[in-house]
Amino acid sequence: MPSAPTRATTPTTRTAPPAGKSPRRSQAGGQISQPLQIRKLLGLTQENGARLLGVSVRTLSGWEGSSGKPVRTTGPNRRRLEEVNRLQRSLSRILKEDRIGPWLLRANPAFDGRTPLDVIEAGESDRLWRMIHEVGTGNPG
Repeated sequence: MPSAPTRATTPTTRTAPPAGKSPRRSQAGGQISQPLQIRKLLGLTQENGARLLGVSVRTLSGWEGSSGKPVRTTGPNRRRLEEVNRLQRSLSRILKEDRIGPWLLRANPAFDGRTPLDVIEAGESDRLWRMIHEVGTGNPG
């Protein structure tokens, strides 16, 4: 009696995400870049870093004290951390790294005299993203 044909299978391998890409996340939450690293890159104090992330200084301190382990979080905090990661990468394309923090804290006429950090806190980060796009493309609006 002839046997049924067998189907060749390929072993499944998991690979690390490409550089600059975040790892896949599970429903329960996954890993993100370290808040301390981001805050230091931006040159912000812990208080201003907490303002930027929309969390308390205590929460940020807890994340930063995670012994170098990637922070695990879900929901709004995850989205805010991911947005700050993107913000840092985008700003570093148009500003020198050591100028990002001071720029975030300086009043800007494009934001009605408010600081970019104030604009982010007010939930108006779309204004900041628009400015980054315009400066990056050399097409100020």
